Amino acid sequence: MKLLLVAVAAGLFLYLGMIAPACADAGKEKSKKQAKSNKPAKPDKAEKAGHPPKRSEVEAKAWQQQRGWNKQGGGWQGQETWELTRAQRWASDHRTWTQRGGYGGFYIPQESFALHFGNQNFFRIANRPNIYMRYPRFEHAGYAFLMLDPWPEYWAENWYDVDEVYVDYDDGYYLHNRSYPQVRLAITIAL
Repeated sequence: MKLLLVAVAAGLFLYLGMIAPACADAGKEKSKKQAKSNKPAKPDKAEKAGHPPKRSEVEAKAWQQQRGWNKQGGGWQGQETWELTRAQRWASDHRTWTQRGGYGGFYIPQESFALHFGNQNFFRIANRPNIYMRYPRFEHAGYAFLMLDPWPEYWAENWYDVDEVYVDYDDGYYLHNRSYPQVRLAITIAL
């Protein structure tokens, strides 16, 4: 009986001795897979839109003085008077930030942006934008903005006084008009 017990114990040790390394290897593979799945995912466009990169005021001011929004060419050059800032053919006159080579201006801090901007924060500009650096300029929530696109020819003459608008970010800032949801005008913060 003792001999049988010793034989069973020895067999069990041999069996476990062969299984243990195989289990250890499987455990290592499993931890490698878990480690790979725990890597942070690349930010998606929504995250990017919610948290624009930071840029110093000096860099943003230099970009504005150089009119960085026109570097890629073909951008609207602005006008001397408000009456001339209306588009002739908005569909061909406007440019996205991607077409302009990217946004290089100042960024609104996230806390302030969440309180005053985005598609839940409509406002009326109320006063006709004045011309600054040949571009229409308006103010909202303590920030001044330059409209870098002409306003569409089919908008009312006094759209700034009667239409609700909002400012949003998508690789650059845009002015949206609630009455024309398909239209977004490229804007930058005026420093």
